[in-house]
Amino acid sequence: MQKFEINENDSGQRLNKFIEKCYFNIPKSLIYKAIRTKNIKVNKKRTEASYILKEGDFVLVYGLDEFFKKRENFNYENFNNFKLNIVFEDENILILNKEKGIKTQPNSQVKDSLIDKVLSYLISKKEYFPLKENSFTPAFCTRLDFNTSGLVVAGKNAKALRCLNKLTAEGKIKKTYYCNVEGIMQKRKETLVGYWSKDQNKNKVLITNFKRENSKKVITEYFVLKQNKSTAFLKVILHTGKSHQIRAHLSLINHPIVGDFKYGSKTKKNLQLVCGELQFFSENTYLNYLNKKKISIKNIHI
Repeated sequence: MQKFEINENDSGQRLNKFIEKCYFNIPKSLIYKAIRTKNIKVNKKRTEASYILKEGDFVLVYGLDEFFKKRENFNYENFNNFKLNIVFEDENILILNKEKGIKTQPNSQVKDSLIDKVLSYLISKKEYFPLKENSFTPAFCTRLDFNTSGLVVAGKNAKALRCLNKLTAEGKIKKTYYCNVEGIMQKRKETLVGYWSKDQNKNKVLITNFKRENSKKVITEYFVLKQNKSTAFLKVILHTGKSHQIRAHLSLINHPIVGDFKYGSKTKKNLQLVCGELQFFSENTYLNYLNKKKISIKNIHI
């Protein structure tokens, strides 16, 4: 049996979501069954999966110990000498300028990631205590590819992170990118409309000018800031936010990003793409004070 006292970061979420975070690889059907059969209770009473947890509640869980993984006091000492490039920080969020060549999140192949360094930083500041948390870990609401640099946003507490994730899903964190593309641009500015789909096995996106089964509409706007002999420097605004959208959309019009071999570049350079500006549209949310605020990188170098 496990007993959890709900703290501030646990509160405000559904009971079933809380259990999913505390128990690893547990089938959702088993959670619902345990709630239905009173093997999961709140304040010693039967409740519903949709119950919204409140600070001070007690959650009792019986018979699911095989899925429970005790939180560890993770050792992030290896990252203490790594200096984060912090562009903006307050008590709720952290905005970093991510370098090229680092993963935002770890995966099975790469353990050393930017989020590890963020957690080390917050632990050193005594703003995050892993052993005192039941379900919450600071995390990014936005990500960038391994070879893309620029602004990424992390939530430092659960309320902020839930708000950031909602704003991201609703397209209310507007991103502006800068890139060098191959070729001579015929138009100084253009709004591209296409239809996006992704091959998960190849981790590659296809954008076409016509709608296909299961494709999703994407809109990419660009402005030519400087035209050189064989390349152009662009400002790109995402009106939709899909994986590899800019890379695939510019490739579709035969202007791949310099160094983007996956999408047709012939230039032997690193990928020349930077997320240079973010603007929040967070009116009437927990992060209302950020509404219409712009965060940008000064002196962008690609």
